[in-house]
Amino acid sequence: MKKRGTNLIVCMLCAALAFTFTVQIRSVKRNNNVKGADQLRAEELQKSLTNETDKNRKLEQQLDQYKRDIDEMRRLMGEDGTISEAVLSQLQNAEVLAGTVAVEGPGVSVMMDDMGRMPAGGADPNQFVIHDSDILQVLNELRDAGAEALSINGQRVLANTEVRCAGNVLSINNERTSAPFEIRAIGDPQKLASGLLMRGGVADTFQQLGIEVKVTQLQQLEIPAYHGGLGFEYAKPSEGGGRS
Repeated sequence: MKKRGTNLIVCMLCAALAFTFTVQIRSVKRNNNVKGADQLRAEELQKSLTNETDKNRKLEQQLDQYKRDIDEMRRLMGEDGTISEAVLSQLQNAEVLAGTVAVEGPGVSVMMDDMGRMPAGGADPNQFVIHDSDILQVLNELRDAGAEALSINGQRVLANTEVRCAGNVLSINNERTSAPFEIRAIGDPQKLASGLLMRGGVADTFQQLGIEVKVTQLQQLEIPAYHGGLGFEYAKPSEGGGRS
C-alpha cells in the first residue's frame, strides 16, 4: 500500500512539474524595433496584450488543479511517513514554480518610471507614461532570459496574473498600483540584465519613448508568495484525468 501511494505521488508530481515548468518558460518574443510610437502602442502592443490575456485565462483552471494535486500529495505524505527526501525536494521545487511560497536568490531589479515632465509641442502625454503592455514586454523578456520567479511592486506574477490599465494606475492581481514600478526577477543576473539591455531591446525602445528604465543586478533578493484566490464556477476536472 505504501509503494502504491508513493508511486501515485511521483506520477502526480511529475505531471505538476511538467505543467509549471511549461508555464514559467511561456513567453512571446516582441518585435522591439521602433516603428513609430502611435502604431507600436495602438496596434502591436494591444494585440499582444489581448493574446497574452486569453492564454492566461485558459491556464487558470490548470493552475487550480495543480494546487489541489499539491494538497493531495501532502495528505498522502502524512499517511505514509516513508516518502523519500528526493520526492520531498521535488515537491518543494514544484511549490516554488507554482508561486505558493516566497522565494529568494540572485536576480535583477528593474525600475520603471514615467517621464519626469510632459513634453512640449502638443505631443500625446500617453506616449510618455507606462502602460500595461510595457510591463508585459519586460516580463516576457525576463522569462525568455530564464527568470524563475517574478513580481511587480510586491505582487507575485503567475500564469493567471492580470496586468491591465485601470484609469491612471495599473491593476496587478486585482491590486491597484502606480508608477514607479519595480519588477523583480530571480535567475542568472547577467543573463536577465543582458536580455533587457541588448542593443535595440526593450530598454532602448522605452528610452526612445521617454520612459525611464534602470536595471540593477543583485546577488540576493526576495519575491513574495502569491496570495490571490483561485476559484472556478464552471470549470471542473474531467473524469478522464486530462487525457485527450
